[in-house]
Amino acid sequence: MLKDTIAIIGATSNEGWLLANKLLTGNFRVLLMDNDLPQLNLMLHNINTVDINVDAAIVDCCRNASWEADIIIIAVPANQQIEVAKKIKEVATQKMVVFINSFVNTEIILQEILPQSRLVFVLLEHINKEVNYCDAILKSINSESLLLAGKIFESAGIKIRV
Repeated sequence: MLKDTIAIIGATSNEGWLLANKLLTGNFRVLLMDNDLPQLNLMLHNINTVDINVDAAIVDCCRNASWEADIIIIAVPANQQIEVAKKIKEVATQKMVVFINSFVNTEIILQEILPQSRLVFVLLEHINKEVNYCDAILKSINSESLLLAGKIFESAGIKIRV
């Protein structure tokens, strides 16, 4: 069985770190991308110290990470999400793109930038890195993507609400 490849852009953010740790316990190949390369290398080293069998790699830019991924998770701060969407739009066609904690007023703009992508917006709540826990509220106009995102987040041990 082939593993889905998930790119996490903004992997060293609180949300990205939490999701990477959760998703690496599942049956996924995880591509980690962040502008803070030293922190990203330390993060991957720490993950590999705990479990040498994880399927994770560092990718140098958001476009390359998105190109290789089946599913793209954007975990950068909300004020940077439009910029990232513009960088990945050519390689995100027909892919599910999950935006973490986006501004409500930018969701329409993101849909205009990525009209051929299946967007899911996720609000993470009760984030606690020490105990590796959070809740998630998901929304999307694409019901198939909403169900798939829900399954991915649930398989990673994240309690979801739709």
